[in-house]
Amino acid sequence: MKFKKLYVSMLNKKPALLHNTKLIFPFYATHSAAKKDMAQAVYEEHCWYTVVQKQLIFFNVKLEDRQIKVTNILCGPLEHTSWNTILQAIDVFARSRFVQTVTLSFSAKETILTELISQGYQQDQEGLTKKLYYHTALVLSGGGARGAYQIGAWRALKELGITFELIAATSVGALNAALMMMNDEKKAQQLWYQISTEQILAFPKAAADNHSFHQLVRQLRSLSISALKEQGISARPLQELLRHTLDAKKWAEFPAQLFICTTRLRGLKEKVVAVGPVKQSWEWLVASAAFFPAMQPIQIKGEDYIDGGYRNDFPMDVALSHGATECICMDAKSPGIRKKTTVPEDVANLTLRSPWSLGSFLIFDSKRSTINEQLGYLETMKYFHHYTGFWYTFTNETNWQTDWQLFISKLPDHEYAWLQERSFWHKFYKLYAKKVPLEQVGMAFVELMGRFLSLLPDKVYTKDQFVTALTTAREKTYPPVEAALSFTEWVEVYHKEYFLLSKKNQFVTINELLEKETEIPSWFVEKSAVLFITVKFFRFLQKKEPKNA
Repeated sequence: MKFKKLYVSMLNKKPALLHNTKLIFPFYATHSAAKKDMAQAVYEEHCWYTVVQKQLIFFNVKLEDRQIKVTNILCGPLEHTSWNTILQAIDVFARSRFVQTVTLSFSAKETILTELISQGYQQDQEGLTKKLYYHTALVLSGGGARGAYQIGAWRALKELGITFELIAATSVGALNAALMMMNDEKKAQQLWYQISTEQILAFPKAAADNHSFHQLVRQLRSLSISALKEQGISARPLQELLRHTLDAKKWAEFPAQLFICTTRLRGLKEKVVAVGPVKQSWEWLVASAAFFPAMQPIQIKGEDYIDGGYRNDFPMDVALSHGATECICMDAKSPGIRKKTTVPEDVANLTLRSPWSLGSFLIFDSKRSTINEQLGYLETMKYFHHYTGFWYTFTNETNWQTDWQLFISKLPDHEYAWLQERSFWHKFYKLYAKKVPLEQVGMAFVELMGRFLSLLPDKVYTKDQFVTALTTAREKTYPPVEAALSFTEWVEVYHKEYFLLSKKNQFVTINELLEKETEIPSWFVEKSAVLFITVKFFRFLQKKEPKNA
């Protein structure tokens, strides 16, 4: 069940959305009063909606101190709406935010009251309140060297006080699950901050530097040759790392159940293991992460086992089969095989997956892991509305939309006309890699500047800090940090820095021409309208930036 916020711009495009709805519960005396309230909720950005069995359900929702208060519900356009359907949607929405209680702000009588009491609601001074109970699972995918992202996300959950009762994990997710069983986020964070390939795999160039494209190629070549000669690289370093890291006492004290996925080499059959005491578990942990043929299979009780990602890289089905009512899915972007799993409508599903590339799958690097771990933390905190942003992370006080509205009000008529064309927004959304409502366009343009100029996403920015960082990044070459990149990322580096018509080079060139007040050919401006507007908005923000920022 997916929930989306309804914005005024979306309602303007489809004004009949609320017109065709009906009031089901007695929040208001009339349908018209309820619709008027919901329209105001849209304006205040408190309106969320979902679709269940082709049924649209709109909520006026306010989140306060781990409590959700629902002050209005409208449904449409079907003639018949089930109370259970609506109550289930409210329940899933609340549990996806991990609040303690949900309150419906009306007083019920007779039949409605009986139904709500059967669903766990009790009348109080605020209306009808239900206390929520959780049986939460962490679902950890594979992802190799990208796994630090999951530790950052877990660190955020701990800070937010969100607990879990079981873990279903595969590959590096299983190794991270073992670290979580120690219940020491600082130690797990420190391990990833110091990790290197030689601590995981035993091959000649594992300890070599990998911060240039040629060094990366040499390391990958060494890994490939060693894997062919030895029928897989030994994972002895990883085994030793686990032996020194895992504490049997802490493991036994942690209350969550752990299930990990591995693959029996003979027949490539999936095996799900309920992990017991740590001394009996480390072999299964290594087996789950043994990425054959790059790594040697792990022999357990006469059978060879390899990476769980060969059969089930994202074990949502395992979590559901053990009664999870909420799944927090941490996706480290493994190339493994993912089962098609249908999530029941009554299960809350939260997926944490970065829009950024997380680097190489096989090459472990402490600096890259530090960035990925911080991304996991920030993007989890953004989900729970402690920060804002999509590509980057801003304080909640940061408001780009006011600047955007002021900027476009000063555009020449022919440039403002571009913003009325569908083709302009089609190109913009393609560059931004996501469609956004008009209410978030200002932030989206600012984030596009950051991507054009290769600004790092691993910190929280205020408005002035971000504009200053953009100005500084304009003068830098890419990559802006000495960390391991994947092959795809190195291709992007050469494209950005050396291809004359790359978006970065066009951005810098247009900015320099505007600074010198040089006339730019109209054909070029019109062809690059999105980029041209982005540069002009950047210059507008620079002029507004305080001189001492």
